[in-house]
Amino acid sequence: MIDIVCNLPTRDDKFYRQRDLKDIKQIIIHHSATSSGSPESFARYHVEKKGWPGIGYHIVIDKNGNICKTNFTTTISYHCSGQNHNSIGVCVIGNYDNVLPDGNILSSLHDVIKYYDKMLGVELPIKGHRDFKATSCPGDKLYEYIKNTFKRDEKR
Repeated sequence: MIDIVCNLPTRDDKFYRQRDLKDIKQIIIHHSATSSGSPESFARYHVEKKGWPGIGYHIVIDKNGNICKTNFTTTISYHCSGQNHNSIGVCVIGNYDNVLPDGNILSSLHDVIKYYDKMLGVELPIKGHRDFKATSCPGDKLYEYIKNTFKRDEKR
């Protein structure tokens, strides 16, 4: 089940732009690189420290595998510079440089990807944040997992 969180911190003076679903070309996976966190704490950081309109991700998966939808799919949020206009950002809470997420988290990640496959009617490529920026995100272990598990071509 994907829950929608409506009470995340946002700015009153800034708004994310919107797009058509047909403009979405990929899903980009992130990790928080933290031992804890929540959609609320990430939204607060993005709004208060970065000055963004709201949280940068479309989905956050917590350490228990709970899925939180934090933006509409049509929202062009700020999660991967240069790719925001054509991607969905999914953040998995935790640091996955040296360990793979547990089975509940991986199961939820698969559920999220299936959710978007069904919604968009196509299997989009699954990328890591590091495919677009010099960063370890989404962590070495999670990146290896998504590359070996979700072998998809550029479809749209």
